[in-house]
Amino acid sequence: KNIYNQALLAKQYGLGDIYGMALRKAFECLVKDFALFNNPDKEDEIARKRLYDCINDYIDSNKIKTLCTSCRLIGNNETHWRNNNTSEDIVFMEKVLNAILHFIEQEIIVADAEAFNAR
Repeated sequence: KNIYNQALLAKQYGLGDIYGMALRKAFECLVKDFALFNNPDKEDEIARKRLYDCINDYIDSNKIKTLCTSCRLIGNNETHWRNNNTSEDIVFMEKVLNAILHFIEQEIIVADAEAFNAR
């Protein structure tokens, strides 16, 4: 969450050249934290895996995978010397990242409800 807040600060201060990179890092942390939430015994494995592999190996929902793929492609481009993203792409990345956050939040709440119901 800290890196995401820093990304938002970069946007607020007009630091567009680092905003996309910061969103990309926040996205990777979110995916890996969610993978770890669902697989607490695989921390070392998750830490070593590329983002692409974490998405494919640890995200079960096709909707979340679709969103993650878009976010990954835009975010990766933000880290390259020659960046082909448009300002609309970054706005879209923000929307996609927020949708991912909501889907993951729902998944966590459902897991909590399942644990509650099993008591």
